[in-house]
Amino acid sequence: MQNIPRIFLKNHGIANSSEVTLQLGRGSWNVKLDSYGRFTRGWYDFAKECGLKVGDVCELELIDKKKVLFKVSIVASIE
Repeated sequence: MQNIPRIFLKNHGIANSSEVTLQLGRGSWNVKLDSYGRFTRGWYDFAKECGLKVGDVCELELIDKKKVLFKVSIVASIE
């Protein structure tokens, strides 16, 4: 399951955020975040458009706390 640890959100002052932006290359996607830190609405579009497959890992780097913007790097699975 894709999520951001609650402790990370709390420590960075973004625990009450309900929407984040994921940026990969020139593209960006608005993704809803539930109260448990799980991605909901918008995640499917991000995953589909980025060609994610089971086993791929997304590394997220918070680059703007005010906008709750994450830079995404995808590490492809070896399967």
